[in-house]
Amino acid sequence: MPRRALGVVAALLALFLAAPALAAIPVYGYEVVKVYPHDPSAFTEGLFYRDGYLYESTGLNGQSEIRKEELATAKVVMRHELPSGFFGEGIVDDGRRLIQLTWRNQVGFIYDLKTFAPEGQFAYTGEGWALTSDGRRLIMSDGTSALRFLDPRTLKEIGRVTVTADGRPVQNINELEWVRARCSPTSG
Repeated sequence: MPRRALGVVAALLALFLAAPALAAIPVYGYEVVKVYPHDPSAFTEGLFYRDGYLYESTGLNGQSEIRKEELATAKVVMRHELPSGFFGEGIVDDGRRLIQLTWRNQVGFIYDLKTFAPEGQFAYTGEGWALTSDGRRLIMSDGTSALRFLDPRTLKEIGRVTVTADGRPVQNINELEWVRARCSPTSG
């Protein structure tokens, strides 16, 4: 091997060894602790639990709706159907309202959380997939590697971040959950 090639190989090897090691992507397990009944015909797209009830957004054009269901029985106690041209997606509540995305219509709907009475709608570009909240902002996925941050009052985009794994964008991000960790006083 020519001396110059050895120098290039040595330089690349030195860069590789000096580079910080990439952290392993954590993989978490789960344990099923209880099973509840659910309508098997519901094409679930958004779901959250609040005050003893499941709130669910179902998809499929002509079959999309939001529902409030008893957890123990899966009995639907309240529902609101979307117009036939809309495919329901992610939902989140802000304590007073239920906010819902649609898949490709570039429109979201706002409902009164207690009655499901429509309160308005809002526009966004691209697809709507999932919604959650960190208590200050809504967080939206759209099928790309970006997560959008929305102002909960205006529902306008106020920022975004690209999700990566090992330095590469992660596509098809869906089913967002915000988990608030409880820390002991000594752990920060």
